[in-house]
Amino acid sequence: MQINLDKYDEKIIHYLSDNARTPINVIARKIRKSPNFVKYRIKNLQETKILGQFMMYINWDILGINEYIVYLEIRVKEFSQKDVFDKLMEYPFTNWVGSCFGRYNYRIKLLAKGDKHFLKVLDSLVESFGHGVKKYFYMRIIDPVLMKNRVVGVPKLFKKVEKKKEFGVLKKIDKKLLYLLYKNPTISLLNLSRALNISPQAVNKKLKKLEGSIIEGYTVKINISELRHIHCIYAVKLKHYTLLNHKMRSFIENNKVFGRSFETFGGASVEITIMPKSVDFLERAIDEINTEFSHNLESFETLLMLKKEVSVPTGIFESDYIIAE
Repeated sequence: MQINLDKYDEKIIHYLSDNARTPINVIARKIRKSPNFVKYRIKNLQETKILGQFMMYINWDILGINEYIVYLEIRVKEFSQKDVFDKLMEYPFTNWVGSCFGRYNYRIKLLAKGDKHFLKVLDSLVESFGHGVKKYFYMRIIDPVLMKNRVVGVPKLFKKVEKKKEFGVLKKIDKKLLYLLYKNPTISLLNLSRALNISPQAVNKKLKKLEGSIIEGYTVKINISELRHIHCIYAVKLKHYTLLNHKMRSFIENNKVFGRSFETFGGASVEITIMPKSVDFLERAIDEINTEFSHNLESFETLLMLKKEVSVPTGIFESDYIIAE
């Protein structure tokens, strides 16, 4: 069924994707409609599956945690695709899981305390499927080039927050606050205050401090397939690895069909999300990438994304990998 969004739907999606904690009454005031109107539209967008999970972006680097993207081919007779997906989601160091079509059928992000820890985490995950993992490759995220998918509206580009000396020591209560927000980014100040046993004012003060350093933003997942967009991942391996220069970064940032993209190290040098409306536009976008990187292109992987869900990495939050006093 073709879903048509009007200007109010687009504005609501824009404000929620820019900051998922934006209060309903604030959105209502900005679009000059009533709060009940906004609530109804959000409910409708969720029921039609255009809006998915609410999410929080964390600057894991400040917490001493590295991010790794892994492509896996998993074939297990005893497991259905749903079983495999759920098993990957339940793994304690998983940040998100995507099923896909291509040489690999799963794309996941794992969190770890450095490369040695990551290899142990990955080995444990692979072993849990027995001989079901046929092949895989991985890359460590160095820096995001573009932090938002661009389908509706004109989203803000989240930039990595530099480490701030004034943040000081992360306290256990701050760590718990991060955990609660990661599980539910739209949780109210009142419910946070009850869970932390401090006043809403104290919660708000802590929240503002975290948002100035560790928390990069709040957003909502837009199911672009419901808007008849293709979701493609294109990972490029360069012959001679160098940090992406300004020209290459501008090329990615300024192309309207490109979404979340990362500069990486390992199996690929850069991973680009492409979200065109047709196969013709997809082919054109890939041709543009190949032309841009032609002088230094070694290999590439193309994946068509089918489904993606965000997972809470309990192995990180419920351990001492994030140091808190």
